[in-house]
Amino acid sequence: MSPFDINTGLIFWTLLIFLLLLAILWKAAWPAILKSVEEREQRIQKQLDEAERARAEAAKLLDEHKRLVVAARTEAQELVAKAKALAQKEREALLAKAREEQDQMLERARREIESEKDKAILALRKEAVDLSIAAASRLIEKNLDTAANHRAARVKSVTIARNYAEALFEAADAKGKAEPYAALLDAVAGAVAADERIAVVLESPRVPKPVKSRILADALAGAAPQEFVRFLQAVVRRGRQGLLGEIAQEYQGLVDVKLNRVHAGVTLSRPADAALERQIVERLRAAIGKDIRAHFREDPAILGGVVVRVGDRVFDGSVRRRLAALRRQMFGG
Repeated sequence: MSPFDINTGLIFWTLLIFLLLLAILWKAAWPAILKSVEEREQRIQKQLDEAERARAEAAKLLDEHKRLVVAARTEAQELVAKAKALAQKEREALLAKAREEQDQMLERARREIESEKDKAILALRKEAVDLSIAAASRLIEKNLDTAANHRAARVKSVTIARNYAEALFEAADAKGKAEPYAALLDAVAGAVAADERIAVVLESPRVPKPVKSRILADALAGAAPQEFVRFLQAVVRRGRQGLLGEIAQEYQGLVDVKLNRVHAGVTLSRPADAALERQIVERLRAAIGKDIRAHFREDPAILGGVVVRVGDRVFDGSVRRRLAALRRQMFGG
């Protein structure tokens, strides 16, 4: 039997079995499959319907949310506007109250000032009467006490000048500048005494003290240390510029004590050359035992010789004194 021969019996039975299986499936399995497919289709449709409802609900919720947001924003703006209006109202009320209190305080202050002024006027009138009586009683005493007052003022001025001089000396001595400061102080005091314009500017109450201080700083710029300039400014600021001469004298005395030095006024009848000046200084130093700073001057009236003043002591070796002594001896004889 060839492999390509057709077996009709086999084909028949195959078809028969296929048809039987198909009939069985049609009767038994196909309705279940159709039912399952229909149920699945129904579930999918149901899910699609639920999804559509959810989308619609979500859209509705979104619209509601937007509406609420707009409403909340509007409400917030209204609240802010109300808060601003309330704050402005409160501010105006507080300002009005503050102005009212200020006006009341000013009015009370005016009344108190007027009251105090009236009291002060009464007190001044009473004091003026008392002062008039006291002035009248002191007017008689004033003439008697004028000399004593002058002496007291002089003592007070010297005391004040000494205090300033000691303060400057302590600062200068600590820096080893005691003697240079003495020369600077003498120069400033001499300039004030020699130039009336400088004295007028420093003494004038119309010239502000800062202006006076600036004038001193400009005049002594580069010529004196800052510490020295500040000292002079302090003197002027305290109104003691009139004591510059006394301060210079007191300061010079402190320097002289430190250096064991005295000042000698030497009067000659003619100008002295450098050699004569050195000779006189050396002889004075040997006689007194201290360093000598001699201040030479000319006076032809002494006729010759020399007159030396050291402090309160005077050594008169002039020809004029000798002639006067000789005259007294002649007339006495």
